[in-house]
Amino acid sequence: FLFSHKSWPQTSSKIYLNSFLASVGYLCPFSDLINICFCDGCHIKIAASIVKETFDTASRILGYDLRELIDSNEEKLNQTRYTQPAILTTSVAIYRLLAENGITPDIVAGLSLGEYSALVAAGALSFEDAVALVAKRGEFMETAAPAGSGKMVAVMNTDPSLIEEICQKASEKGVVTPANYNTPAQIV
Repeated sequence: FLFSHKSWPQTSSKIYLNSFLASVGYLCPFSDLINICFCDGCHIKIAASIVKETFDTASRILGYDLRELIDSNEEKLNQTRYTQPAILTTSVAIYRLLAENGITPDIVAGLSLGEYSALVAAGALSFEDAVALVAKRGEFMETAAPAGSGKMVAVMNTDPSLIEEICQKASEKGVVTPANYNTPAQIV
């Protein structure tokens, strides 16, 4: 979630690199954040007022207690209509907690769902609007692909042409196709 150029090694391009040495950037993830922030023993310290305020705001917009859902309803949390607002809210809570402690980004970036938290961190989208949008996004995605109607899997470190070939053979049984080329090493 957070990276700092301060840890980069010095190179011969010292003048170029020095402009980045004091920079901080945030890379806002998508679904993998759920495994980091909601696992047992990894809860964000909710006692921090800015974190509580962030979750309270999201809960008000969503019409349910998001923190309670995260803590006690794993079945619902695994449904994308609930997962997506939870990830967004957690990302923004972390961002706000860092900012409150003087750690602010020079750049932000996001992929997929992470784009929303990056837009909030950049000041291009209000948190309130992002929560409302992401809730609708999750609802629409869940409606478009109801539970049990399909699956997605991230395939790592495999030649894209091999994945495409396997999908083509498997599509004899139904629709099987690469949906997202996230990186050269990860295809969904």
